[in-house]
Amino acid sequence: MKLVLFDIDGTLITDGGASRDAFATAMLDVFEYNGVLRRYDFSGRTDPQIAHMVLQDAGWSEHDIDARMPRLWERYIAELEQHERSRVRELPGVRALLDALRDEVTLGLLTGNIERGARLKL
Repeated sequence: MKLVLFDIDGTLITDGGASRDAFATAMLDVFEYNGVLRRYDFSGRTDPQIAHMVLQDAGWSEHDIDARMPRLWERYIAELEQHERSRVRELPGVRALLDALRDEVTLGLLTGNIERGARLKL
C-alpha cells in the first residue's frame, strides 16, 4: 500500500491570508500582541509552534503562553469561521490530482494546522 500525504495551506488551498489575519486578531485579543507577523516564517511549523515562537520573541514566558493557549485557539477559530469560507480557494489541479490518486493510494493530511482550523479550511 502506498500513502500520499498533503499539506493544506499552499498545497491544496489558498486562503487569501485569512488564517494569518485570524491569528493576528487572536494574538492581539488574548496576548495584546500587535507585532508584525509577516516577519516570521510559518512554513514547516505547527500552529502552537508559531504561537510560541512569536510570543517568546516578544518576551512571554512559556508558562504564560501555555496558560492562555486555549483562549488563543478559541479566538482564532471564531475569527476563522467569520472569514475563511469566503477566502478559501482550491488550488488549480488539486481536485483532478486527488481524483486520479484516490483509487491507487491512500490519501492523507500532514499539516501544522490545529484540527478545527484544518477542518474549516477544507
